[in-house]
Amino acid sequence: MVEYFAMCDFFAWPKARRKCDERDLARSRLKDAMVQQFNSTYGRDVKDVVAWQNLCRALGVDPVPNSMHECRKVIESVHVNICDLVEAPILGTPRDFGSEEALAIYSKSTDKIFPRDNVHAGSLLRYLLRHISRHRGTRYP
Repeated sequence: MVEYFAMCDFFAWPKARRKCDERDLARSRLKDAMVQQFNSTYGRDVKDVVAWQNLCRALGVDPVPNSMHECRKVIESVHVNICDLVEAPILGTPRDFGSEEALAIYSKSTDKIFPRDNVHAGSLLRYLLRHISRHRGTRYP
């Protein structure tokens, strides 16, 4: 994401609220790449225990549960930005915001919104998506 924002600055593209075909195309390709990176890093299949365990490791869960059911319980309680999760192998464990509302505020204010309906998304990724659009707050402290 950092590189994308730097590219927007370099080309002096307007902010996301204004129409810009070049920026929109770059963002669309970035979203595809992020979904594919998620799938490559963590897996696609919601029925794969190893994929769930990979997610738990990325979130700093220790010890990592042995069963898929226990992994799911842990993941259900976590509210992390998926853009940050994709970058976790580079940037480290993503922050757990504790609530969907706090996650929504952070995601909107940093423009780190992960695509909900990407054609490349596997069932594991879809399981992690939260409904941040229903939260109005847009300022992150």
